[in-house]
Amino acid sequence: MNSPVRKRRRWPFFFLLALALVSLLLHAAKLRRQGDVQGLCDQEAMLAVTQPVEKSKAQRARFYMSRFYLGYPASASYATADLIRRIAEISQPPVRLLAIQIDLGLHDLGFELTIEVVAAGPKAARRKLAFFLERLRDLPGVFQAKPSPASPSVDVSGGRVFVINGRAELS
Repeated sequence: MNSPVRKRRRWPFFFLLALALVSLLLHAAKLRRQGDVQGLCDQEAMLAVTQPVEKSKAQRARFYMSRFYLGYPASASYATADLIRRIAEISQPPVRLLAIQIDLGLHDLGFELTIEVVAAGPKAARRKLAFFLERLRDLPGVFQAKPSPASPSVDVSGGRVFVINGRAELS
């Protein structure tokens, strides 16, 4: 008589255990799905933030590129004219400017000056050239100026002709 009663008492326990196990598995699946959904929501939020930033970066880059390319001829001609004007201002006797050649770069100007220095002798001509070079290097925007390594030639009028190479900023 004890056997049938015992079997009846066991089956509710196994039923409840199975229900608890299924409930536990469903809660674990729910938590895992919530984590996946939260990760996707975070990715979408980051996309919403980064997409306008990337778009504005691209617009800004296009603006500056077009500004550079459209404004380059005007800024290059202004910088060239300004450099020639400043060099002409410091080229006073006994230094005479014979020729200027300016090569435009993207961000700087390369220049070659041919000058005549009228002096009593070669040492005096070198001193006057050094003074001219010092004044040339002091010009705003000029960051390099040096005489050509070739020896100076003597002009018909008795002056010495020097070639100076340099670089200036394109502003």
